[in-house]
Order: sequence, then structure tokens, then C-alpha cells
Amino acid sequence: MKRKSVALFYHFIVDDNAIGRCNRIVLENLCEKYDFTVFAVEFDNPRPDRIEWVRVRALRRPVFLFYFFFRIAAWVAWLSRIFVRRTSFDLTVASDGCVDFARLAHVHFCHRFYYRQLVRLSDLSTARGINSTIDHVVRAVWEGQLYRGAEQVVVPSEGLRQELLDVYKLKPENVSVIANPVDLTKYSPQPVERERKRRELGFTDRDFVCVFVALGHFERKGLGVLIDALTEPGMSSLRLLVVGGSASSTSAYRRRAHEGQVSDRVVFCGHHADTRPFLWAADAFVLPSRYETFSIVATEAAACGVPVITTTLSGVRDWARSGVTGFVLRDPTTPAIVDAVGTMMALSQAERNKLGENARSAVLRYGVDEYVKAFEMIYCQTLSRDKAWPANPRLHDSNI
Repeated sequence: MKRKSVALFYHFIVDDNAIGRCNRIVLENLCEKYDFTVFAVEFDNPRPDRIEWVRVRALRRPVFLFYFFFRIAAWVAWLSRIFVRRTSFDLTVASDGCVDFARLAHVHFCHRFYYRQLVRLSDLSTARGINSTIDHVVRAVWEGQLYRGAEQVVVPSEGLRQELLDVYKLKPENVSVIANPVDLTKYSPQPVERERKRRELGFTDRDFVCVFVALGHFERKGLGVLIDALTEPGMSSLRLLVVGGSASSTSAYRRRAHEGQVSDRVVFCGHHADTRPFLWAADAFVLPSRYETFSIVATEAAACGVPVITTTLSGVRDWARSGVTGFVLRDPTTPAIVDAVGTMMALSQAERNKLGENARSAVLRYGVDEYVKAFEMIYCQTLSRDKAWPANPRLHDSNI
């Protein structure tokens, strides 16, 4: 039987892009069953022998215009394949509304919900914040139409699913949940590596080390209030690792640490494709974010056996439990962080280890195999035009 052909669209399908990594996992594991053509600006192709890459050339700055540039360039590249090279595709898949002709939409953000509910005046105080807010507004103009036009929408969490149903009135049967995956073998506890990295970073046994990991959007993710927590009484033994971001994107937070006289306790590690050594070195992973749809890095931290301190975020709240896997904050504020971190610091090492073990056990259901099987089911059902969609679209809860 002839294999079905799939055109897959996303901006950056590389390991250090969370959405790109999800796409790469599907491509690598299903390329023997489908003929994939990938339309992307960057693509770390795991199987060049089985997967064709069409490089999409689009200007990357400013961010909100990159959205337009990519859509136009990808559309032209797709038309070229269709009409010039006489290529046909059985299925088109796109992440985050990057093109408007996808039958299967893989959605990781609801921009309209975010800018209506969570954008603050302080977000507009910097050029970076203004640029980001414009990006959310621009994407929100089209995303509802794109998602309503898709035959099937896949989201990583029940929280995001509900946002799309409420904001865009999508049909419930057309929105399925497939939780983002974590490589449970790659992300696992490594006591020897933990000690080695702590020595390398100059930490002692008396230091309580928290790690914060993000590619960007640091204000939304709570880096500012986390740095402020170091200035509070009782936090003198707290050390903070900030992993991710460029020198320019973290400059404001370096100044904040300096002004708070805690710059000697904050280590800005920069961008690292492999964040595992920093997760292993930490006593707790902290993400006091205002909004996430499914934090992959929080899941990776838990898989490494690190207790997690985070807010009640979509996806994370499906497995995180206060006093069991770490601590869940009601609000992303400095007092809440100080209270949770202080409570964690007061625990014995054995008690903290137990929280880490519980965190790992809680995310074992988010393995790569489960993710690939769920996506293969979605592909099959979309391609067969099967209208008898499962009554319960929460595929990650069905133990596929």
C-alpha cells in the first residue's frame, strides 16, 4: 500500500525549541509509515533519507512580522510543490497557526485569551515587551479562523482545550488533548552528575539551589519576582540558576539582581541546548509563571527527580500536588515564592528526595511512546475522514 504523504509546517523544528522538539519526535518515529515533507526555517532532520526538508526563508525580526513573513514564504513554497513539482499531500499539519490551510492544527497557545486576560501595563514598559504584546495581538486576529477551519485541533493540556472552547467556540469533539512528551530515559535522576555539576558551579552542601529555565518571555514566566525572593529575610543560602536567554534579553534581570544586592547568588548560565546538567544540580525547579499551556521543562525537571515549585498552570496542574511533588503557588508573587522555597529548605534531604521521586512518578505517563501512538491515531483518523471521533478526546488520559 502506498504510504500517505504529509506536509508539516512549523518555524523551527529543533531540539531547543519546545514545540519544534514535539514535531521532531513525531517525524522521527513515524517517518517509516508516512512520507513527510517539512516546511521550516530550521530543521534538525533526524532522517534525511526518509524526510524531505523544504527550507522556508523568512526574515526573523521583528517577531510580529516574522509571523507574516513565514506564512507568505511557506505558502509560496507549498504552492511550488503542488503546481511546479506536481506533488500532492494527503494531510497538512501545522503548529500554532503558522499557515492557514492545515487540516490538522497543533496548538500550543491561545493568544486572544492571553492578551485579554494577562497582559499588564508593565509588559508595555520596554521595547521587548511592546514587541511581544503586538505579536500576541497580531496572532489573535487570525488564530480563531485558522483553528475553526481545521478538521482537527490537538492541544497539550485540558486547560488550553477549555480556553479554545470558551474563546473561539470550537466544537468539543474537534479538540483533542495529547500531552507533550518527555524522554524518560534521557531525563532521569543522575546523582553522580548532580555532584559534579554542583562542584563545577562552586556550590557547597549548605547551598540550596533553585533552577529557572526558559528560552524567553522572562517577565511572564516570573523571573523578576523570583530574583526579588532572594532579597527576602531567610533566603541567604538560596542560589538561583537562570538557564536560557541571551545577554541582551537577561540584561534587565542582571540589573535587578545587582540592585537587590544578590548578583553574587544568581548565576546567569545563558542558552544551553541540553539543560539536564542544571536540572540535576538543583534542589528545586521554580517556575512562577503567569501563563503556560504545558510546561515541558517543568515535566523534564520532574522526570529528573527534582521537586517542582510552580503556579497552577495548565498541564502542570494535571500532575503537580503541593506537598507531594513540590509546591503549587496560588499566585506568582515574591511572598508566595519565599514561603514555598522556605518550606522546601526546612525539609530534610530525605524528604526533598521523596518529593523528587514523587514528581518523577507523576510524569511517567508522558513518555515518548505514548505521545507517538496518540499522534498516529490522530493521523489515521484524520486521513480516513472518520467522523466517529472518540467521545472522550483526552487522549493522554486513555493510556494508549
